[in-house]
Amino acid sequence: MTDHQISSLSSLLHQDLFEFLKGSISGGLLCGYTGEGFPFHFISDQLLHLLGFESREEYCTFIKNKLINGIHPDDREYTTDTVLSALNEDQTYEIKYRMLKKDGSFIWVIGQGKKFFHKNSEFVASICLDITDTIELQQELSELTHNIPGGVCKILMDQDFTLLYGNNSFYQLYGYTSAEMQTQLGNKLIATILPEDATSIMEIIERTYRSQESHFEFEQRIFHKDGSIRYLLTNGAFSHSRKGVPTLNCVIIDITKRRLSEQELAINEERFRIAVTQTQSVIFDYHIQKNKWSIRKKQCTSMDFRKS
Repeated sequence: MTDHQISSLSSLLHQDLFEFLKGSISGGLLCGYTGEGFPFHFISDQLLHLLGFESREEYCTFIKNKLINGIHPDDREYTTDTVLSALNEDQTYEIKYRMLKKDGSFIWVIGQGKKFFHKNSEFVASICLDITDTIELQQELSELTHNIPGGVCKILMDQDFTLLYGNNSFYQLYGYTSAEMQTQLGNKLIATILPEDATSIMEIIERTYRSQESHFEFEQRIFHKDGSIRYLLTNGAFSHSRKGVPTLNCVIIDITKRRLSEQELAINEERFRIAVTQTQSVIFDYHIQKNKWSIRKKQCTSMDFRKS
């Protein structure tokens, strides 16, 4: 095979590969020259139609012949800086940004590109992967976790209960902001747990993990940032490991009012028991639901009191 035949075959293979790529990607291909604003060079049909345009001429008019104008205004500076920094070092870049559609809405893409030379021209070619569905799902999940009644968090199953993620409600339970939790506690939740509770909590988690159960539950007392003690109920499940350490996905609810009410009720019952034991008076009980009065038998006996 001659050099000319090899060159022709290589050209055909590259062309076939190009056609295959631009029709197979969930998004498409985008190319622009490396001048100011990245002057337009090429857009694949699939990406063109995804953005709602009928022709390349229509798209060129929309972006005023510069690719930067096809990007959401809030993303333009960041995108330009990232791309130029990579191109100056002859590196491949990867960046997430929003591309404008004809109707004024936008799609989210991950752009992966590099600088190329062709016929004495320098341009950047980018593969644009449509990730709109993924971004919208992440946003919906984020909104859900930030609005459910209780804290949501991800924690390492290490000796410090290292916090990996917490929603807004989680930080409100502890009284810290995300930055304060990081700077003041080093994201070590063990620092907030009463020492007498920490050991039992770790035993519950480790026992559940060893028995390969999927879920666990425990109560804990924590030191709130304001110095008060709060009672929290944690429900969690084991997730994937990070560097060999399991992670815990948890939902946490503040049960302080309930626990304090139960404690007050227990104290009152104990006071009542002592009063019943020691008093020489007749004690009457009133049952609200039955609308009925009754007399304690002990007092009836000791005072020789008979019911009529």
